[in-house]
Amino acid sequence: EGLGDPRRAVALLRGLLRNDPSRHEALHLAEAIASRARLEEPMHAIYADLLDRAAGPHGRFAMRYRRACFHERCGDDAAALREFHALLEERPGTGATLSALERVARRLRRPEAILRALDIVTAALPAGLARAWAHRRAAQLALEEMGDPSLSLQHELLAYRAAPTPDQAEGLLATARSLRMQSPSAADAAVEWLVDEQLAGGNQCWDDDARRAHALRALEIAVAHGHDPFRVAASVGLFLRQHDDPAEGVRVVEALVRRVDGDPAMRDAALQSPAVRAITAREPAPPTEGAQVDGAADVSPAGPAVTPPDAPRGPA
Repeated sequence: EGLGDPRRAVALLRGLLRNDPSRHEALHLAEAIASRARLEEPMHAIYADLLDRAAGPHGRFAMRYRRACFHERCGDDAAALREFHALLEERPGTGATLSALERVARRLRRPEAILRALDIVTAALPAGLARAWAHRRAAQLALEEMGDPSLSLQHELLAYRAAPTPDQAEGLLATARSLRMQSPSAADAAVEWLVDEQLAGGNQCWDDDARRAHALRALEIAVAHGHDPFRVAASVGLFLRQHDDPAEGVRVVEALVRRVDGDPAMRDAALQSPAVRAITAREPAPPTEGAQVDGAADVSPAGPAVTPPDAPRGPA
């Protein structure tokens, strides 16, 4: 009865659901009829009834999710996107909500909506591989669909910070190098984070070998990828601090910076850093060929040519 009139059919089904909200087949049928006939208001009335009688927060969340899907079935993607976004804010860990939001946002050509959704998800996740994955999704989206290399690099850095490994550090450096022309400030920020991370690790080490390994890695990154002479000098200073053989330490620094292909100004900053200058100033200069050593007087065999103070001067 009433199936020939969609509006009346939905009204009848609403009555059934008011009497017994557990009649899931009645809800499915009402949604199918209402979506085909574009009867959004009568269907929203049913959802309102069911939300009032839903069993706890889980039941209400599930009903709101159904309502968002109904918006989508009716072709109202803007309303569906708003609803999915609100649901994601409430429960960021629900993968189905994120997938549905992304599906709707892509139809609307709204990549920034997906990016906002990923921001919600990453903010709720603990540090680790899941957060790193979400940031890399955001980085890819920002670069490929929004054309924003700076934002992409920011997310790549956040991905590394969420799950730092040597391989991921190399990946971040490669990305920074490839996008430097488009976004130099973001590239510098990524490089500087990696340098500072190594410097912090070295400063926290009790073991001299471990500290110097951190320092050399910081120096290598700073010279090969960076543009900050102060971080270069800090790396050299950390490596040479309390070195058992300062002169050998300087030779190690020189060999590293000459091997690395980077900004020549950064190489010079390392070679002219305060720590290097302090050590080279203390080291005796190698004797030149023919120079006399061991206190030998710097005079000719005949003695110095000195004009006696009373010697007459020539005519003015």
